[in-house]
Amino acid sequence: MRRSLHSISKALLLGAAYVVGGLPAPAAAQRIGMSGETALAMAAHMIEKGQLDAAEDVLKTLSGGNPETLDMRVVDKLAAKIAYKRGDADRAITLLEGLLTYDEGDVKTRFDLAQVLLAEEKGRAARKHFVAILKTNPSDEDERVIRQYLQIIEDRREVRFSFRASAAPSTNVNSATSDEVFNAFGFLPSRLDDDARAQSGLGLSWSLGGRYTPKFNQRLRGHFVARGQMTDYTNEKFDQALGGGEAGVRLPQTSQHGADITIAATYDHQFFAGDPYSTTAGARVNILKPLSQKFAVQTELSAGQITYKDRPDLDGPFYALNSQLIYAPKRSLQFTFGTSFAREDAEFGAAANDQYGVSTSVSWAAPYKLQLGLAPGFSLRNFDEVAALYGVLREDERFDLSARLGKRDWTIGGFYPSLIYRYTDNNSTVSLFTYNRHGVDLGFARLF
Repeated sequence: MRRSLHSISKALLLGAAYVVGGLPAPAAAQRIGMSGETALAMAAHMIEKGQLDAAEDVLKTLSGGNPETLDMRVVDKLAAKIAYKRGDADRAITLLEGLLTYDEGDVKTRFDLAQVLLAEEKGRAARKHFVAILKTNPSDEDERVIRQYLQIIEDRREVRFSFRASAAPSTNVNSATSDEVFNAFGFLPSRLDDDARAQSGLGLSWSLGGRYTPKFNQRLRGHFVARGQMTDYTNEKFDQALGGGEAGVRLPQTSQHGADITIAATYDHQFFAGDPYSTTAGARVNILKPLSQKFAVQTELSAGQITYKDRPDLDGPFYALNSQLIYAPKRSLQFTFGTSFAREDAEFGAAANDQYGVSTSVSWAAPYKLQLGLAPGFSLRNFDEVAALYGVLREDERFDLSARLGKRDWTIGGFYPSLIYRYTDNNSTVSLFTYNRHGVDLGFARLF
């Protein structure tokens, strides 16, 4: 497409204005015989001016002409525009769908149909046509416009389900994989069993989530989330599962200077090695506020109570605050800069700790439809008391790095593949918790 989709109709109307030259509608209708193309341009100009009856008379006359000398598809397109302006969206959709049946490669007509469907809040049908246009490798400007429409559809969607499966998951962060020998009680050399340390981390992970956001009024929507995740490792001692959800409200952004606010109660139940492990109940408040066309800030405050099945001495409240500055200098490039603080209390003082973190990330829509991402982060974790078993005060310094590769125009049965590499390096004053890990995650995800 040499010109942007959203500017083609404007160019046509501009040309019509030059041809008509401000001629009154009745006089223009009398000159319909001068040429079919001129008459089409005049009809388009009349539609823009609201002279629908006169434009329809022109189209009726043209529809009786010779189809070999005049492209009747243009007549049907203008007829669809008249129908829509008169409030007959169903007829407009029928005409445009008929044109696509005749020529499925007519990108301009597909774009017009998608816009009408979007305006009529038929988001699922509109999304199908927008995605079809993306597969034709449009220009960068056209792709930017289409992805804006897709985001509008996504924001409107009340019910959605997501599924993700991945091979070789790297979610296992249990310190039992450490090779370190430590002195229990300060004098007894010990280390964890070989079976635990030998686990490879290979396995299969899958997750399923659903979200329901009913619209209560212009300013208020519901927010209900259900989620579940399971990870099977080659060593069943590390198998994990998580189930939970959220219930609350969302106040979407309604003005240029407004903010998108979500307030929700949260609940999660975690399983480890097939047995119940912990329960977390709490609440969170998330605020996303655009500062300009290129900058936005996001802040989330959360708090709750963690209860462990077999370790009541670890039970306690937690508090967390995360903030991110988002910078998007252009549509294809986005940077984030984040800070975080978390506090975990516990009845056993040596388990209570403070956590401080900084992070950054970059996401780039690279040439050849590649999606690249890089996210490094650093955190400090300070514990309140000396651990009696180790005889030292535990302090951890942790570095995390993830790199992501995706292909924006490639799907397998509707599933989008991604390749993620993760690296973690944790240094602790308690040698058992000093480790570094590499992980590769080949995943497939789909939003229904």
